[in-house]
Amino acid sequence: DTVARCADDARDDRCRIETSAFAKVTSYLVRDPLFELPFGTKELAIDGSEAGFRAAVRGHPLAPLEGVVGVEQIVDLLSVDPAGPTDLRARRASSRGFARASLTAKDVVTFDLALSMGSARTSGPGSAPDFLSPEVRGGIRVRPLPELDLYASGARYVRIPTLGESYGASDTVLGNPELVPERGPTFESGARFSRAFRKF
Repeated sequence: DTVARCADDARDDRCRIETSAFAKVTSYLVRDPLFELPFGTKELAIDGSEAGFRAAVRGHPLAPLEGVVGVEQIVDLLSVDPAGPTDLRARRASSRGFARASLTAKDVVTFDLALSMGSARTSGPGSAPDFLSPEVRGGIRVRPLPELDLYASGARYVRIPTLGESYGASDTVLGNPELVPERGPTFESGARFSRAFRKF
């Protein structure tokens, strides 16, 4: 992860650029000589890899207002070799642009609004068509006392099945390429209380 300030003055923290990158590789072999698993083959070799990059600009031009704007890109690869029939190979490239704003009034009430637009392109046997969908989330947090936080939020969420869920990525996940993205509303609310006590 890297963080760089937008201004030449190191003391100016009103704007900063944040970047991060990651990569992950997994590989394992499952042997099933008695055909106890639902794969229909004595051996199953699974190789997967994932890499991604994220960049965002975070700033607070005004004391009560903070905002974030950024993009991210993730590429997933999956290979399932059943040691007999033709092996399976799938690939997914996902992109997302996002923005978030947070406004705090007198250190008591905080309003949050987040928007994002994501797209995914999957290639593989029976793969789903290209996918594009917006997401939105809004929330409020109230702090009537320094020790007490009350919060509530609502959102429209979208979740794309992982390559493992679509094609199988372990000895316990068979996979279903007919899975479609999930969409729906979500709501949550709660309270948090924290208090520090002096030690005697």
